[in-house]
Parts: sequence; C-alpha cells; structure tokens
Amino acid sequence: SELSPGNFKHVFFTGSGSEANDTQVRLIRRYWDLRGQPQRMTIIARKNAYHGSTLGGASLGGMSAMHEQMVLPVPGIVHIEQPYWWEHGRPQGLTREAFGLQAAGWLETRILELGPENVAAFIGEPIQGAGGVIIPPSTYWPEVQRICRKYGVLHDGESNGVHKNSVVRATFVIDKKGTVRHALYGVNPRGHAHDVLELVKSLR
Repeated sequence: SELSPGNFKHVFFTGSGSEANDTQVRLIRRYWDLRGQPQRMTIIARKNAYHGSTLGGASLGGMSAMHEQMVLPVPGIVHIEQPYWWEHGRPQGLTREAFGLQAAGWLETRILELGPENVAAFIGEPIQGAGGVIIPPSTYWPEVQRICRKYGVLHDGESNGVHKNSVVRATFVIDKKGTVRHALYGVNPRGHAHDVLELVKSLR
C-alpha cells in the first residue's frame, strides 16, 4: 500500500487477475448494498475486452467466443462497444478526439437505458490488450470519468482497478531481489483518484 497512489491502507490478495476481478464485482456490489442502494447491481463492460477466464471475469470480458463456450455473461453484466477509432471513428470521418467523445457517450446512453439507479460500475481496460491493443483517444477517459461522476457510477478500470468513481489496474515491475522498480497505473496519468486498485502480474 505504501507504493500505491492515494490513501490506500489495505491489500487483499487473490490467486490471479481473474479472481481479482471476481472479487471486485463482489466488493462493488457490497459497497452499494452498504450504501443503502442494493439495486445497483449492473456492471457495464466493453465488447472485445478481456478481464479473466473465470465465470465472472469472462462475463466482464466481451469476448464472444468465451461467452459461447460457457453461456455467458452472467446476469447483471452488460456491454457497450469498444473505443476503436479505426473500426468506428475513421469510417465516419471523425477525428480521434471527436470519436473519443462519441465512444464515451455510448456509456452514458447505456447508463440511461438501464437507469442510473441500477448501475454499479463501469469496467474498462485503459488499453485493451487481448482485444487487439486498442488505445482509446485522449478524450475518452476524461469523458468517461465525467459521465461516471455525473451518475454516481464507479469506474472500474481493470488492466490496470476502481478509482474515484472508477476502478484501475496497476502493474508493478519487481526485480530478482524483490525490489520494486516501476509502478504503472492504468488511468492514473490524468490525475484520477482511485477508490480500488488492482495489482497484476510481475510478482515473484
């Protein structure tokens, strides 16, 4: 916790990133239950995302092949389109910046369709890895955070945890002597304050 940003005081260990995401689902839903809003159960994720291979992690992920294998997603997890400019923005003649705002707007549309009072969190990799190394435009994440704050939705930014109205994952690089050399935080470069942080990979 001394190496993480913000005011983190506790660490909860799991056996894998998949388990970490399953745990996040439980923590997020329990959080809203304790806040007196138990109906806030729905988590919005993105198509073609990867969040693990457990039932929960694979449900959060938007990989259609994994969904077909296991009859997923489980109830309470829905998906929006990925912020892939080459596929969705370029054909429209949009700049990357304009497309970033449009893609973030898909989140707001989905929140309104579901009812803000029913949405617990949004989870999204800062950079989609298994889905094709999809890097969102610079306007995407700030607008996503604005939307999450507007509707009181936690933003769970895996591939890297939950930050202030959001979740972001971090990756620590540790050398053979056990010394931490780098700490890479998913959405943190623009100053987002995290509520929950997921630490993945590179641990020995």
